[in-house]
Amino acid sequence: MKLDQFPPEVQASVIPKIGGKYLYRCLGCGSLFGIEELLYTCPKCDSVLLIEDIQWERLKEIPGEKWRKIFDYRKMSNLPALSGIYLFHELIGSIIPLEDIVYLLCLFVRRANTGGFRQCNHERVGRDAILLQKRRPKPERLF
Repeated sequence: MKLDQFPPEVQASVIPKIGGKYLYRCLGCGSLFGIEELLYTCPKCDSVLLIEDIQWERLKEIPGEKWRKIFDYRKMSNLPALSGIYLFHELIGSIIPLEDIVYLLCLFVRRANTGGFRQCNHERVGRDAILLQKRRPKPERLF
């Protein structure tokens, strides 16, 4: 679906806006660190760090029912960057621009004679292809 086909009350929210302020919070000592530098453990006590949006409360300004509508309409959009987990962009990484989100798209072709699927790229789609499907690979096959 295209953005102009969505109801007016959700059109402005379907494409997420960059927002929030993220910091590392140490689970051990509670210290806060900026995310400008990549950290794996707390520089003070060597404990685990969590990345936290310290402006999380801003999301509560939108009622739950409207969030459900926004997510439902995002699912209907044809923006690949908003598929999968990034459908919930504001909840998991609202400072990441959509153009920086990496996503995978696999094509599978059903063979006419076997009924089975084989993975292919667009150059290999031949006369035996009767159905193209978008499928996301299983997470365990990504690495």
